[in-house]
Amino acid sequence: MSMSNKTSESPIQAFERLHRQYELPTKIISLFRNYLRTDKEGAISLARQLADIVDSSSPTPSRNINTSTDRSFALIRQVLMNSGNNGLTREQLEQETGIGEHTMHTMLYRSHKDFFDAKPHPEGGRKRLYQLNLNGIDAG
Repeated sequence: MSMSNKTSESPIQAFERLHRQYELPTKIISLFRNYLRTDKEGAISLARQLADIVDSSSPTPSRNINTSTDRSFALIRQVLMNSGNNGLTREQLEQETGIGEHTMHTMLYRSHKDFFDAKPHPEGGRKRLYQLNLNGIDAG
């Protein structure tokens, strides 16, 4: 969906959405915020143009073309499939894959969130068990 159709989305929100979907470097967000302070109309126009270009050229915006996250996803997928896709905690996934906490968080909650389902842990509390959903299973 293009930013021009998202009338409630501010330029900053549009850039942050693009940042989440495509893992744009934080420096780009910082530069855009500076541009917004100096030329608000130009920044808004730029945000709309970029959102329109990105949204129209990518049928699956949540899928990042980043080889390191693709390798991480492949590791997570392999571990989950080997466990029968019955669900593992984030900590278990980190231990089994060797993927760090920050990268695992990014994978589960941002860059590849459309490939996972989370269900409550049987022991209760805030822990979740993560499984591949149909998108995640088909991604292999």
